[in-house]
Amino acid sequence: MCPYSGPNKGCSPANLMARANASIDARLTPIIEDYLRNWAAWGPHVGPLNYFVAGATPLLDKYGVYGLLYDMTVPATAKSRAVDAVRLAPRPPPAVELPVLPCPFLNATDYAGHPLPPHGGPCLEYMGVNATFLYLVRAGARGGDLRVTVMASAVKELPVEVSITSMPGSAAAVNVTTAAGSWGVFAATTTATFPGAVQAGDVLTIRLRILVDHGYSISSLALEVM
Repeated sequence: MCPYSGPNKGCSPANLMARANASIDARLTPIIEDYLRNWAAWGPHVGPLNYFVAGATPLLDKYGVYGLLYDMTVPATAKSRAVDAVRLAPRPPPAVELPVLPCPFLNATDYAGHPLPPHGGPCLEYMGVNATFLYLVRAGARGGDLRVTVMASAVKELPVEVSITSMPGSAAAVNVTTAAGSWGVFAATTTATFPGAVQAGDVLTIRLRILVDHGYSISSLALEVM
């Protein structure tokens, strides 16, 4: 047991040394490489990965050994070699697990970071204002305009914001409107079109933002390349 706080409750010298030895063990290099390549496989538009810390941090520290380096005069460590290998290598192709365009009905509950196993029912519901959902989709061999239609259930016409965050310059959001109907009956919203949004083989980040509180439920997104 190695507490994280308390003036007289630090890690034992043996525990600290075990952590230090693990942090510089050469077997750590392929583990970190695999971690970073898995992130890179999601494509260039999923956002940065922050690795704490890129500089040197103490090797013997009861709070953990996080730095890529432990001494600025020692430029190559098990961790830094892994980071350099991934940084200098060509980016891998996008992960095959992503939905591929065109995907007429992408389940709305398959947003980035959704819990596994999924829970909460077959659709998005009980959403508060500004609730935001990101969807990662991989383009096929053909590019062009992207048309997004949200399938929603609402008792009156309500707005939903759709945007493509991976577009250069951050595409302007488009508000689509639900159809008036009744709960449990899903109908197509007005369509949002994003000219030139799809580049062959790229990964798109589609953002769905809720603009009213508990006004509708959403079952899927229809995504088409035009």
